[in-house]
Amino acid sequence: MRLFGYRRFVEATINLDAKMVAVLGPNESGKSSLLDALELFNDQNRVPSAAIHRDVSVDDSTVIGELVFRLSAGEREEFPYEVPDTQGLWLRVSKQVGGTLSFSFEPALSRPFQARQAAQKAVAQATDSPWFRQLKASEDDDEEEPLTGVLSDLADEISSTAQALSRPVVERLEAAIARLADFDTSSDSATSQRAIAALLAKLEVALGVERLPSTQRIAAQLGMRRPLCHMFDDENRTLEFRHDITNDDTYSRAFHNLADLGGLDIGALRQAITEDAAGRKRTLLNDAVQRINRRYSR
Repeated sequence: MRLFGYRRFVEATINLDAKMVAVLGPNESGKSSLLDALELFNDQNRVPSAAIHRDVSVDDSTVIGELVFRLSAGEREEFPYEVPDTQGLWLRVSKQVGGTLSFSFEPALSRPFQARQAAQKAVAQATDSPWFRQLKASEDDDEEEPLTGVLSDLADEISSTAQALSRPVVERLEAAIARLADFDTSSDSATSQRAIAALLAKLEVALGVERLPSTQRIAAQLGMRRPLCHMFDDENRTLEFRHDITNDDTYSRAFHNLADLGGLDIGALRQAITEDAAGRKRTLLNDAVQRINRRYSR
């Protein structure tokens, strides 16, 4: 976790890469602030002005904190692009003062352009080939979108280095593939037939890459699966306290978080208490305790 101007921390980096992390320090040293900082990433609420360090100037777009997670081997396998395994791949979750959460990768990743570049080269060669010139000479002047025109436009459009081609360009790419797939090459030479087949194959590969989700979207999808921070009772500093869960206003966030951890259905427990079903209440609570024990015994 990295903090920038949050409470007592003008700038701080905290390593949380352990099964259990102990935070030690004297009173007013910022231990509780570290725990509060973790909760910032649970939602997109605005950071209170009282939580911003007095010596730091911020606006809504200022990043106040970051969480960085190393992706597991399984998560990397889900990634649709080939990623060099040199320094690992990390997911960065950034929180802005205005509340916005954003997601990115470390190191920064971009859509691979090799397929696009190969397709662009193939189209450029095709527009300078004998079969292309013969096709252009035979096309009807009144044809709204002749194949030669579609390919000529693509030669420039797919040379873009943008992370994703625009929708009109992708549609033109799709149209070129459909037209080439239906193109009658029976009267062309064997050389021209091979060239057209190679062009079609390169365009299909390029389209497949363009249809992959962007790295930003993949980061956001992984970010939605990040573990949330579950806080317990701040006032009592203990997990042993009583809750009246028959009243939504009286049972604390701590109990709600424990219920989440144990997979406890609070509605079912409330009903068991209301109906004085002691056996069902005991089963619900015991099952939740066992789930928590199994989760943390690992």
